[in-house]
Amino acid sequence: YQLWILGALDNTGSLNPLGRQMVEFPLDPALSKMLIIAVDMGCSDDTLVSDLSAKKKSNQCRELIQYMSNIRT
Repeated sequence: YQLWILGALDNTGSLNPLGRQMVEFPLDPALSKMLIIAVDMGCSDDTLVSDLSAKKKSNQCRELIQYMSNIRT
C-alpha cells in the first residue's frame, strides 16, 4: 500500500521506473523517494544529509547522494 501511495507502482501493481529506483536504496520507501526527488530538484548535499541524518535512517547518506548525482549526469 505504501509503495502505491508513493507512486512507485503502476496500475497493475508492478514497479514503475520510480519504484525501481526506490528499491535500490537501503532506506524506508518514503526516504528513498525523498532522496530521488531532492536530487531531481537540485537540493544541496548538505540539506539532504542533514535531513536523512536527523531521521537517523542511514549512515551512508553521502554515498547515496553521490550515487544519485552520478546517475543523473
